[in-house]
Amino acid sequence: MTIFTVIWFVVLLACGYIMSSFFAEPFIRIGMFVVGLLAPVGIYRLTLLIIDRCDLLPKCKNKRCSTKRYSLKDRTEEGVYYVCECGDVYLYTMEKHFKLVNKDGMTQPYRIKNGGLWWPAPEEFAKYLAK
Repeated sequence: MTIFTVIWFVVLLACGYIMSSFFAEPFIRIGMFVVGLLAPVGIYRLTLLIIDRCDLLPKCKNKRCSTKRYSLKDRTEEGVYYVCECGDVYLYTMEKHFKLVNKDGMTQPYRIKNGGLWWPAPEEFAKYLAK
C-alpha cells in the first residue's frame, strides 16, 4: 500500500461522509454515503474517458496505432518526431501538420489538424484533382 492509496481512500471516505451529512434519515444517509464513495470514482473514470477520446495524434498510416501507441523519438526545430508501434516515423510540426517520414528522411504530407480534428493533408487531395 502506498501513500497515494491511503490518500485516495481518505478522499473516498470524506466524500461519502459529506454526502451523508446532509440527510437525517438513516437509510437515506447510508445510500448517500455509498453515492459519495462512488462519485470520485465515477468522476475519475469519466475524466479518463474524455482524455482517451481526445485525438492528440492521428491514427497511423496502417490504421492500427492511436495516440497511446506513439512514442517520442526526438524534438528538433522542425517539430517533434514520433514512432508508432508499426515502426513508422512521423513529424508533428508547429503548424499542426503530421507528416510521414520516409526511410531516406524525406517527409510526405499525411494529416493536418483543423478545428480539433485530423484531416487528410491538402496535398493528398491534389493528386485526385489532377486526374
